[in-house]
Amino acid sequence: QTCCSSLKHNSCTKENKNEPCGARFGTAIAAVKDLNLDGFNDVVIGAPLED
Repeated sequence: QTCCSSLKHNSCTKENKNEPCGARFGTAIAAVKDLNLDGFNDVVIGAPLED
């Protein structure tokens, strides 16, 4: 099974042949305060229901 992990202009730019399809990384994204104190707000990216 081949999964597309990166889309650009509605076409697959990277295919993963040995990784499971349907991973949820990136389906939860939030802008948050400056967590690492570098002076910039941060972005948190999650993968709900994944281990």
